[in-house]
Amino acid sequence: MSADGGRPFLFVLHCHQPAGNLPSVLDEAYDRCYLPLLSTLARFEAVKVALHISGALLEHAALHRRAFIEAVADRVRAGQVELLGGGFYEPMLSVLPDADVAGQLTMMRACLDKHFGARPAGVWLTERVWEPDLPRVLAPAGARFTFLDAHHVQAVLPERGAADGYFVTEKAGQLLAVFPVDRGLRDRIPAAEPEGVVDYIAGAPGVGVLTFADDGEKLGLWPGSYPWVHEAGWLSRFFGALSAAGEAGRVRTVLPTAYLESAPARGRVYIPSGAYPELGRWALSPEARARFARVEAAVGPDELDRAHLRGGTWRDFLVRYPEAGWLHGRMLSVSERLGQALDEATAQAGGRPMPSAQQDRLASAQRELYRAQGADPYWRGWFGGVHLPFLRADAHRALVRAEALLDRAQQGEDPFVLFEERDLDLDGELEVSLANRTLAAHVAPHDGGAVRGLDDKVRGLQLVDVMARWPGDGAGEDGDDRTRAAFVDRFFAPEGSGPDLGDFASGRYRVVELAVDEDEDVQARLHLRREGWVGEAPVTVDKTYRVELEGGHLATAYRVLNRGAERLSAAFGPELSLSLSEQARVRSAEGWAPVIGARALAGELLIEDPQDGLRVVLDVSRPVRLEVSEVFTELETPAGQERLRQGLTLRLVVDLDLAPQEEAALTVALFLREAPR
Repeated sequence: MSADGGRPFLFVLHCHQPAGNLPSVLDEAYDRCYLPLLSTLARFEAVKVALHISGALLEHAALHRRAFIEAVADRVRAGQVELLGGGFYEPMLSVLPDADVAGQLTMMRACLDKHFGARPAGVWLTERVWEPDLPRVLAPAGARFTFLDAHHVQAVLPERGAADGYFVTEKAGQLLAVFPVDRGLRDRIPAAEPEGVVDYIAGAPGVGVLTFADDGEKLGLWPGSYPWVHEAGWLSRFFGALSAAGEAGRVRTVLPTAYLESAPARGRVYIPSGAYPELGRWALSPEARARFARVEAAVGPDELDRAHLRGGTWRDFLVRYPEAGWLHGRMLSVSERLGQALDEATAQAGGRPMPSAQQDRLASAQRELYRAQGADPYWRGWFGGVHLPFLRADAHRALVRAEALLDRAQQGEDPFVLFEERDLDLDGELEVSLANRTLAAHVAPHDGGAVRGLDDKVRGLQLVDVMARWPGDGAGEDGDDRTRAAFVDRFFAPEGSGPDLGDFASGRYRVVELAVDEDEDVQARLHLRREGWVGEAPVTVDKTYRVELEGGHLATAYRVLNRGAERLSAAFGPELSLSLSEQARVRSAEGWAPVIGARALAGELLIEDPQDGLRVVLDVSRPVRLEVSEVFTELETPAGQERLRQGLTLRLVVDLDLAPQEEAALTVALFLREAPR
């Protein structure tokens, strides 16, 4: 028993809702978790809590739930709550450029100062993901401490010590304190009886502070938690038990900064990249995850820690899910472009203040970029992450809005059209972007010559954002053969069904021409070609994309050549996967109709999506059979198997009957227009 009031206990809660989350989820979070937590805490003045509230949640609360802001401010003024900093939009700091890390931390500090007059000394690391370089960027921004799982810290100690107190680590002389998070407490809170939790704290090995740090949503929002935590009174009983233990000199709650200033570190550690154990397993491929599980079952989790054996790292999600890798690469591309625009604007100002309009555009673009950096749509966690279409859509929208603002900052108000080659998804291959003021198409020549991204800059949409089915995500899923994209080239048997007979869908196309035509019809043009096979028949596909000087218009012209000595009978079916909602419908001669199904198409087809105020017009140069189907993924969650709608796949089927050296042509013009909501 400690002479100054008992075993010190640090109770840390992390509260976060991602930008773009569903309003119903946010309402439930306030009413069943955050507000009951704060009202219960107010009844137990002796209990102290370190609280992290992400900037995205604070931003929403400031607009829609002022009572939450006021309740937090009351507990801060009462000395019960110490607020923690971090990246404003809950990004994975370790994968951001240094300037963005500093900007996210600064934005969060300003928010806490504005609403609560608080100056945070600690930072919450998203998903407690650690990389050894972090002290170098965190410490200069004023961060003194953070929290990591105890198994992660203990694994690098020469002895198996208790998970108490705190340690220090450094990078390039920049120090950061680390509080180990006790796994036993994470398992017990809120599952175990409150008195048993207090007994565990009082009797735990060591004499330093014992730390619990976990999601605040466990206390009312997680499935099945509200009846136990609030209706059955677990939280009230736990705070009551802590208060009683404090009076008896057994356990005392402390705040992290005060403890840091009153107790020495237990020593220095150098911690490898990693996070909590579950995350490392989720990041592995299905085969690797199965092997890891067999080893763990054979030797036990403690022996894995002693041997420094772990699963994957958070970055592995960017490879496991190409959709996340694409989003990550686009985000870094926009970050680089913003940095260039800021440098250009500063140089143009020549030491004078930047024009206010220019400054406002760049500041708005920066905020949109930071919003897109929130980690939720970049990985798979318990509750979906990258699989949730509305989270990916929010990040893509923010990037598209940022690009539109940067267009105005760098290009002015006049029309423009351009092309650019760069590695957008950081896989070592160049993509090609064709863009004007209202539209940008991002093409991957090495990956089927397909459109991986289609940006509607007027409405702030990314229309090619359809998640594929990846092996291991859902029971019985075999997975897709490639990422979902637009203008994926497939060949089928003459009836137009069955397996893809060609090697074009994911094959490498070579760039024949990339140019801006400055004649009377100004346009950016990309001409691609692949000499491939349909079954045993040699076939050449030429595909030319065009974006004009003005308007949301992408034209794709095909020429399919039979290079063989035999007649080619097949069906050619370019596929477009588009992130259109369940409200999408088509205009027919009889009026509006559901978009799903098959229909003959000769000429123009209008698809309207009222949810996003968008009309997509397809205009084909020859009759085709249009087949439209919905795309679903399946995901295992704590609540069971969940089926998620991702969007639509449109297949334009053309029957081919080509003699040797004969060719067929097809042009598909895609227009993006405004629709009434």
